[in-house]
Amino acid sequence: MALAHLNLQAAEQFETLGWPNRRVEQYKYSDLTAMGKADLAASQVVVTLSVPEQEGLLVSKIDQVDAAVAGLLGTVLPLNDALAALNGSQAQDAFVVQITQSLAEPVELRFTAAATTYPRILVLVGEGVEASLVESYEGTGICAPAVEVILDAGAKLNHLRAQTCSDEATHLS
Repeated sequence: MALAHLNLQAAEQFETLGWPNRRVEQYKYSDLTAMGKADLAASQVVVTLSVPEQEGLLVSKIDQVDAAVAGLLGTVLPLNDALAALNGSQAQDAFVVQITQSLAEPVELRFTAAATTYPRILVLVGEGVEASLVESYEGTGICAPAVEVILDAGAKLNHLRAQTCSDEATHLS
């Protein structure tokens, strides 16, 4: 339900905003004109997500968490940005990463896809918890992920992003 609500709300916002161009302040140095002519509909692709198991770490799909947690999806990342709205409108699934205790090893989320994908990630870090998160992307298509992070009091998160996509791929995040 949370994802369907986000899809609808974000689609309306993306239609209002339109494709980002150089007249929009945050995109003045990025020429995305050619991308706006591409077929940006999400492909029916299974995204491979690999996460090593650790105590204090729970990774779930959005439909596997309680309503209170699911209700946090879309509350951090404002939809007044065209690419955030595009992701929200096209996301076919969302992952929730809950970190409840400090972790010695980084959490690595590895995404692999061969077509147009819009990964959505909600990260919740508990009070006083310290952890590291590494997002890793590989593939050949268009990938436009969106990550929302909610830190409880005193929490610290080192967040790294790596992409080893092919030369034909486009990564927007």
